[in-house]
Amino acid sequence: MRALNEIIIRVPSYCMNKNYGRVILSVLCLCFVLSGFAQTGKDNFEVKLIAFKVNNKVYLRWFLGNATQWHSANKLGFNIERAGGINGSFVKLNNEPIKPISETEADKYDKKSSAYQTMLFVNHQPDYSQPDAEKSEDALYTMFIVQSSYKRENAILAGSLFVDSTIVSGVKYTYRVSVANVDAIKQKLAVYSVQEPNNMPVMPALQVDFGNRVANLKWDIKPVMGDYFAVIVERSEDSVNFTPLTDHPLISSLQDGNTKEPDPSKKIMRYQDKGLENDQVYYYRIKGTNMFGIESPPGAVVSGSCSNDLSAVPTILTVDTLEKKFILAWSMPDSVKKLVRGYEIWVSKTNLDSSYHKVLEFPVRTDLRAVFDYKPDPSNYFVIKAMGVKRDQVMESAPYLYQLKDSIPPAVPKGLIGTVDNKGVVTLKWKMNTEPDFLGYRIFRSFTNRKSYAVLNGTPFATTGFKDTLSLNQLNSNVYYRIVALDNRFNESAQSDSIHINRPDTIPPAPASIKNIAVVENKSIQVNWAKSFSSDVKNYLLFRKDGTDSSSAWKQLVELSNGDTSYLDKNIQGATDYAYKIQAVDFGNLKSNFSAPFNVKVAKADAKNKAINNLNAYVSHDKQYIELNWSVTKTDIQEYIIYRSVNNNDQDVSLIATIPADKKIFDDNDVKLNSVYTYYIKAIYKTAGYSNMEKIEVVY
Repeated sequence: MRALNEIIIRVPSYCMNKNYGRVILSVLCLCFVLSGFAQTGKDNFEVKLIAFKVNNKVYLRWFLGNATQWHSANKLGFNIERAGGINGSFVKLNNEPIKPISETEADKYDKKSSAYQTMLFVNHQPDYSQPDAEKSEDALYTMFIVQSSYKRENAILAGSLFVDSTIVSGVKYTYRVSVANVDAIKQKLAVYSVQEPNNMPVMPALQVDFGNRVANLKWDIKPVMGDYFAVIVERSEDSVNFTPLTDHPLISSLQDGNTKEPDPSKKIMRYQDKGLENDQVYYYRIKGTNMFGIESPPGAVVSGSCSNDLSAVPTILTVDTLEKKFILAWSMPDSVKKLVRGYEIWVSKTNLDSSYHKVLEFPVRTDLRAVFDYKPDPSNYFVIKAMGVKRDQVMESAPYLYQLKDSIPPAVPKGLIGTVDNKGVVTLKWKMNTEPDFLGYRIFRSFTNRKSYAVLNGTPFATTGFKDTLSLNQLNSNVYYRIVALDNRFNESAQSDSIHINRPDTIPPAPASIKNIAVVENKSIQVNWAKSFSSDVKNYLLFRKDGTDSSSAWKQLVELSNGDTSYLDKNIQGATDYAYKIQAVDFGNLKSNFSAPFNVKVAKADAKNKAINNLNAYVSHDKQYIELNWSVTKTDIQEYIIYRSVNNNDQDVSLIATIPADKKIFDDNDVKLNSVYTYYIKAIYKTAGYSNMEKIEVVY
């Protein structure tokens, strides 16, 4: 059998119920089939039965408690029993157990047919080793119920529907459905009694709104939703031969016919029939169908024709006054005049949509000119509306301004203030103008507080508040605002005083960089760095990692001020590797990227060996240098390392020289008068150890 994913069916949850002896079939409630069953034992069955009597036939449909029971029962088949009349005992109506047709027989149907698609569900092989397999199979079983309900023949092929044509009118019958070859104690039998024929209610009234090559259909489904599983929408061009408009009926779950999903929040079903011919008469009707594939009588036929939409707007040509009356003249294209049933004239003194009111209404006429009474305001905005033959079509002209003479501008707006949040939303507020002919405000913005202010709102508005949104990824943090007031004649006041707002900072500072690191007397490490070039740096965070292992964690060592460029780390141990990195933090608490890590190794001190002896200093003021000289007692020296601090500043010890082992003299030419220099020197052995640090202080 083909894979089940060859078809796509979107369905909601469904259920069924019974009300006052009448079977109410509703897809909206079809979830009763699965979720309403009490769960029986793993190998047991629970069958639920519904019946419908019409035209001296009884139609039976049955369902299992879940998909697992359904798959198992299909292999065993079902028995139909009936009791009624004089003999009250149950008699089996089928000779052989009722089963779905075989997979081979199903393959004889066209793959696009609903029968073939229904049998895909039946012959689907569950894989219960997959996660949530039972839920997935129950969902597929629900889809099967929907698919098999579109056509009675599909339910019969699937072994889930039986038609009893041997009944006698007026006799009460009781039916019982059971899974074949299964003990009664392992199944809950389904029993249903029926005597009187079921009603087929009349379909609700259909409403059709014809537009331009489209017909919009709608009907209230609530009155018959419990009776009909789905709705068939039909169309005819001759009022005799009707054709369904959809491949499948529309599910009576308030489903819009042009969408896939139902909307249970509404009670109106809709369908839009597109691509129609204008001026052609079309006839529409709807029928209901229940879960037994039984169709209702068609509802009342509604007819009509499509026509072009009113697509052109009137244009006001002139507005003038004569003997205290207004005269308004307009134009309308000849091609659409026949689509107009009348005109309306509206007027406003502010041009705000909510301020317009109607002053005149009249039917269509050949003379596109109107005379009417109206007491003018300083500013008067006129619009004329063309009312279409179709009641929902209105075409409105552009506003036409008629003003009385006025050259006095309103007062300069006062009290402008503003705030900005961290998302860049600016809120401006100010005091309201009080002029009688006041119209509204315009807002201006600049990023330089010079003359280059840009207007933010083309149409003036009369509120005393405004919101603006700033782009955050900008280096320039300055934003300036001004406002002006306008009257109904668009006389503009002088600009208000500007206000300054700082744009929220979202750009992290540039990183700092570590310049060098010096080990001082094997007791501390001097870290020196170059500052971030960003101007808004608040402080620096120095991090250290102990050891060269990549898995070891970086830890924040210290928080330093913006003015610091070095730090003396005294908490170290000999014969240990250290790595340092630094991060800049701005006043918005945004953090830069880390600097490149800087590694340093603290060698193990050899305390038993004093390598450097007789450390002396010679000061030359004439040639401006300090000479250091010394002697040694060791022969396995590789090199000497010399550090220096100035004016007893232990926080600013820096490495100034590394010299080979064959030299025992060093000249420091970078000296200044009236300074105290402290020198530290140690020997590095060829074995990677080092001597004690020797210290000498020199006044220059």
